[in-house]
Amino acid sequence: MTVEPLSLAAVFLQWMRPTLGDQTGSHFVALTDPGSPLESYAARNGFAAVFPTPPDVGGRYAALSPFALVPAAIIGIDTARIAASAIATEQRCRVEDEENPGTALGAWLADAYTAGRDKLTIVCSDKLAPFGLWVEQLVAESTGKGGCGLLPVLEPAPGDPGRTAPTA
Repeated sequence: MTVEPLSLAAVFLQWMRPTLGDQTGSHFVALTDPGSPLESYAARNGFAAVFPTPPDVGGRYAALSPFALVPAAIIGIDTARIAASAIATEQRCRVEDEENPGTALGAWLADAYTAGRDKLTIVCSDKLAPFGLWVEQLVAESTGKGGCGLLPVLEPAPGDPGRTAPTA
């Protein structure tokens, strides 16, 4: 638990209190490690719910954890469908042959890097740009170790890979 979530909670509670009065806390939820200072803060301030989060899940791997699924559910996203798709994909990744999409992707990235390619261009529509940013961050943190790996680059539209960039 860092000071930022507590500080933001305090700011937003204070901001909302003139409008919501004593019911302000009931308009908030917290996602936090069990026993954290935020959990205590949420209880003292009457938050609607506290969702426990797994303390061993880092940010880049949190897409299928309460960190992402609770906010998704709050805005109406079908999280059961997301979970079912994730389970199906996990099952496909358990096979030890060329049908494993995780192994195929990893091999493709490794082959590209071995062949001298050092960038991975991620092309996403405007609607999917936030997903592209997440993939960019995931690739950068997962492969960019020790001065080697792939540099992910998010692009809004495909370009000509053989074209050189203009010089200044």
